[in-house]
Parts: sequence; C-alpha cells; structure tokens
Amino acid sequence: MARLLALLVLVPPLAAQGIAYTPGNRHYREVTVTDRVDAAEGTRHQNKTTIYRQVTVALTPKAKDTLAFSVTLDSMSLESTLAVKLPDVSKYKGTAVSGTMSPSGKVLQTRPPAGADAQAQSIAQSLSRFLLALPPNASTGATWVDTISKTEQQSGGDITTTSIVTSRIEPDTQLQGGKAFRISRATVLTLKGTAVQGNEPISVQGDGTGQGMYYISDRGVFLAATADQKMNMTIDIPSRGMKIPVMQTVRSTTELLP
Repeated sequence: MARLLALLVLVPPLAAQGIAYTPGNRHYREVTVTDRVDAAEGTRHQNKTTIYRQVTVALTPKAKDTLAFSVTLDSMSLESTLAVKLPDVSKYKGTAVSGTMSPSGKVLQTRPPAGADAQAQSIAQSLSRFLLALPPNASTGATWVDTISKTEQQSGGDITTTSIVTSRIEPDTQLQGGKAFRISRATVLTLKGTAVQGNEPISVQGDGTGQGMYYISDRGVFLAATADQKMNMTIDIPSRGMKIPVMQTVRSTTELLP
C-alpha cells in the first residue's frame, strides 16, 4: 500500500505535464467569413467573402521529443457578394507543407512546396501554423505572449501584418465526449503596406483586435477553434488625393471531421 501511495504522489496530473500533440492522421474543415465595409467618394459599399478549406494533418514520431508533420490542402473554394469574377483557387488543391515540430506544437523546420507561386507559398505558410504552438509543460493558468509578423505579396505590393497575441490556458471543459483544454487568445493587430489597384499605386494601414478560443483534447488531439477579428483601415490613393476608410470583420471556425 505504501508503494502504491508513493507512485500516486510521484505521477503528476495530465495538466501539470503540459499539453502535447499525439501522432495520427486527422481531417479538418475551416470556414472564414470576411465582412468588409468602405466609403469611397461618399458611397457606402459592403461585401462578404467566404473561404472554405479542408485540410489533412499528419503527425508521426520522428525522434525523442520530435514529431514529423505534414499539412495538406484537400480542397478550397470561394464565395463572394462582389460582382467580379473570383479567382480559381481549386488549382491549389494538394498544396502541402511538411517539417518537424515539438510535441507542444513549436515548428522546428519546414519544407514549403517547391516551385510554387506566391499564392501557393502564402497558403503553405498558413498551413504551417495550423496547429497552435504552446510552451512546453504549460498547464492550466499559464499565460504567454507571442509577436508574429508576416509579409505577403498582394496585387503588386507587400502587406505586412504584425500581431501581438496573449494566450492563456483556461480551465478545461467537455467537448466531443471527453475532456478538452481551452486556450484563449487575445490579439492586437497592425497592418501596413502597398499594392496596385487598377494600375494605381495605393498604400494601406490599419489596426485592430481579435479574440479566439482553441480546444485540444486530453489525448493530444486538436478538436476545434473559433476566432473573431475586427480591423479599421485606411486606403490611400495618392493619384486621386483620396483616403478611403474601411472596416473589416473576420470570423473563422475550424472543426475536426469524423
């Protein structure tokens, strides 16, 4: 009996051991809805764009404290209320990124698709961040801050977005029939860059905030996520002496498929 009690004392609860992803192949559906309102030359314009994606995440043991990962885009489609021809994004089906990561999700090395165009590279970059990275051995109540800066080529220019993200592991909950850790995320965003629109150079700057919640099971499986973002931007068209205010909201949901 004394030996059993000693073992019970020495083995910490799961939360104290940290959250770690487990090997396996899993499929997810992601829906991102962007609502945008601008006021150009005194006229209010509003549109909505929805992006649908399905991805496969494969995790396999690589070495001690290391997992090999690959994230593959299985399908992608667009819907929009804009009266324009939408780009064909179905051609990016099969875009994948692979590499190695720690069990807590920190990416150690990536191998983006070779010979891909700028849009495919951007998709691969987003896929590499599909799983939330957590500090090793983080447990309930842990809080940390990440600063993320990314530059994307858009319409003949570069747009840089910087995010300061404060994350916290909240008390666990029940989801999909089992215990799940909740990780809240509060984001402060800034955006700045240039682009070309209708052969006219423009500059863009803005700021905003975001809130999100991620769910990871006590078995180390990413289950679901929700994220909301609101940004206020200004588009400057020097050739016309015009500044256009823009308000944009983004709602994203991710779910594990059966």
